[in-house]
Amino acid sequence: MISEIMILLLVAFSFGEDPAKGKIQYTDEEITMPFVFQKTEEHYSMIPPELDLILSSSINQDTIYVSFTSNQALYAGWTDTTFCSTYPNWNYWWLNTRLGIDDLDTVYVLVSLFNYSNSNYNFHRDVLDYAGNVIYQDAEWNGYQMQPIVKDGLGNNHYIAHTLCGWDDNMDAGAVDALNFIYSSKANSPGNVFFTKLDSIGNFICNQIPVASGDTAQSWAGDSHLDIDSQGNIYIAWSRDMHEIVYSKSSDGGATWSLPITIASDFANQVNKPEILVSPDDHIHFIWQHWTGAHNCLIYKKLYPGEACCVDTTNLTPGFFPEVWSPDFVMDADTNIHIVWSPSHQGSNSLYYTLINGKLDKGGLPATDNEITLVQEYQFYTNTHQKRYPKVVADSLCCPHVIFDQGQYGTGNTKTVYYLKETLSAQGCAVFPDSSVYNLVIDTIGGYTSSFPTSGQGTYVVKVWAWNASGEVGWDTASINITGIIEEQSANIKQNTLILLVNPNPFTKLINIKFQMQDVRSKMQDISLKIYDVSGQIIRSFNLASGVLPLASAVSWNGTDNSGNRVPPGVYFCRLRVADKTLTTKVIKLID
Repeated sequence: MISEIMILLLVAFSFGEDPAKGKIQYTDEEITMPFVFQKTEEHYSMIPPELDLILSSSINQDTIYVSFTSNQALYAGWTDTTFCSTYPNWNYWWLNTRLGIDDLDTVYVLVSLFNYSNSNYNFHRDVLDYAGNVIYQDAEWNGYQMQPIVKDGLGNNHYIAHTLCGWDDNMDAGAVDALNFIYSSKANSPGNVFFTKLDSIGNFICNQIPVASGDTAQSWAGDSHLDIDSQGNIYIAWSRDMHEIVYSKSSDGGATWSLPITIASDFANQVNKPEILVSPDDHIHFIWQHWTGAHNCLIYKKLYPGEACCVDTTNLTPGFFPEVWSPDFVMDADTNIHIVWSPSHQGSNSLYYTLINGKLDKGGLPATDNEITLVQEYQFYTNTHQKRYPKVVADSLCCPHVIFDQGQYGTGNTKTVYYLKETLSAQGCAVFPDSSVYNLVIDTIGGYTSSFPTSGQGTYVVKVWAWNASGEVGWDTASINITGIIEEQSANIKQNTLILLVNPNPFTKLINIKFQMQDVRSKMQDISLKIYDVSGQIIRSFNLASGVLPLASAVSWNGTDNSGNRVPPGVYFCRLRVADKTLTTKVIKLID
C-alpha cells in the first residue's frame, strides 16, 4: 500500500517582540506581536524578556507536533505582591486609587493626592511593566485637564479606570473611542450625574452635561460608571437612592440622554456600587452589590446590543458568608469577566476573585452559579493586614492585574498600595495558511507538548508563550512550511508481507522498532535497519544479530547517532531493507 509522507522545512525564529500587548494580529506569514515599553524621561524603550522558550515543531502524516523547553521554571497562579507607594498619616479613611492598562500592556497605578488636609487634585502615578515591575514614578501628575488619561507609545489615549470616591475636579469613570476622544462621567453627593467629553489632545468638547439629577440619596459620591459601544452609543450606570441600579444612554455623542432605565431594584434593602462594561460584540454587562438583609451578594446582568435582557439578574455568590463590597470587573480578549472585591468596606485580611463566562446567553433568564462561573469565587490574596477596594485590569494575554489599598481603616493611618497579577498555564496558537487560527492545548505532563491537524501544503506559524513565578512572559515562534510529498516504497515482498512498527511516536528518549517478516526467515546479511534525517544522511545504523533472524525482531533507538551523540528534535526516517525491497516509516523526536 502506498502512503504519503509530507516533507517540511522547519524554520524557527524568535521575534524581538512580546506577546503581551493588545490583541494579537495575524497575517498569512507571521504573527505580529507587540513591544513592551519602559519610560525613560519622555521616551519609551523596549524591555527584553528574561524568560525564554525554545520551540520545536515536527510533522507526522497530517499532524504537526509542537514541543518547547524553558530556561526557567514555568508558573501558573498569583504572583507575589509588588510594593507601589505608601502614604503615612493619611487623612482619609482609605486611599483613592485607580488602575489602568494600555495597548502595550503597560500598567498605571494612580492615587489621588486629595484628602481632608491636602487640597491637591493631582495624582501620584506608578508605571509598571507587564510583569509588575515599577519602571517609572510621578510624584504629582494630572493627565489631560486634570483627568487621569495617558497616551501610550502608540499614541493611543487611555482613561485610567474609575475612582472609588471622586472629587469635584476628577471625573469618576471613562472610556476612549476609535477616534481617541475621551468620555467621562461624574456623580456627586446631591445625586447629580454629569457627562464630559474631551478631544484626542485633551481639549473640552463639552463639560459636565447633566445626565440625571435629584437622586438625593445617591449611595456614594463618584459612584457612576461609563462605557461606549462600537456604534458610538454611550452608557452611564449608577445607583439611584441606593435602591435602584439604573443607566442612561446617549446616541448623539452625549448631547442628550435618555431617562434612567432601571436594571434592578430593592426598596427594602440596598443595591449599589454598579459597574458597567460593553463587550466587543456590543453586549452590555453589569455587576453590583446587593444587600439582602443578611449580607451583600455579587450580582450580574447582561443585555443584548438592543438592550433586551440576555442574562437576567444572577447571584454569583449565593450563601456567601463575607459581604461583597465595591466589586470591580474587566473583560479580557476571550470575553471572560474577571471580578475582584473586598468582603468589607473597612477592610479585610482577604481579597476575593471570580471569573465568569461573558459569552453566556440565557435568552433573558437568570443563570445558575455553576453554569456562568468559570472559576468560583475564592480568596486570591490574604495576610494579617487590612486591605480593601481592589481594582482589576486584564492584559492582552488575558492575565488579570490587581491593585489594592492596605493599612488600618480610618484617618491618620499609614496606607500602602500593592500590586499582583495572575499568570496562566502555558498558551499557544497556530496560524494556518488561510490565516485561520487554531488555539493549542498544551500538555504539561512530562513536558510542554501539543499538536494540531494540518490542512495541506503551505506555511503554518506556531506561537507559544508561558510565564515564570515573577509574572514575566516568555515566548517563541516557528514557521513550518509544508512543501511537498514523497512516496513510501511498497512493503510487499512477493506474497509475504513486511511489517515495520515504531512506538511511541513521537518520542523523547527511547523508541522501540519492531519488524516482522511473515513466513520468511532471513539471513542477517540480507537485512539492514537504518535511521536517516530529512536530508537523506544516515544518522544511525543498527547491527543486527548474526545468523538467521526470526520472523519477528525488535531493536530500540535511544535518539543517538552512530557516535553516541544525542540527535536534535525533528523528523527522521526509519528504513528497513530486506533483500532488494525496503519499507520506510517516519519517526518524530521531541525535545528531551
